[in-house]
Amino acid sequence: MFPLPTDDIDAIWHIHHRWIELELAGNGLAVLQFCTSDVRWLVPNAEMIVGKEAARSLLDSDVQIVELTTEQVEITGCGQLAYKTSRYTTRFTTSENTEILTASGTHLWILHKQPNAEWKVALVTWQPAS
Repeated sequence: MFPLPTDDIDAIWHIHHRWIELELAGNGLAVLQFCTSDVRWLVPNAEMIVGKEAARSLLDSDVQIVELTTEQVEITGCGQLAYKTSRYTTRFTTSENTEILTASGTHLWILHKQPNAEWKVALVTWQPAS
């Protein structure tokens, strides 16, 4: 693949950072603003979730993220298509368990550049570390 122009990479980095800020603030539903209307969520060991409305149940949870870090973030693509990969570590609590739990693994977004030149996330998936 040819590298994306710097302004496209910067725009995707902005989405990445805002997404994390919103999750840390406990506003997971707000990340849907960065998604296409037919976004796909490929959740490990679950059925595929299609569309913003269907994703609401996934994002409106009792999980409170305490810390979220990403490493080895790579953004590449060509034309109207891009993808972002990273390694993540998330520390969180739930309403059922106030002990801080940790999840880590790898993560993938596929993004489409919209006619208005905005990038939107079209697919979200992750793979927990074994």
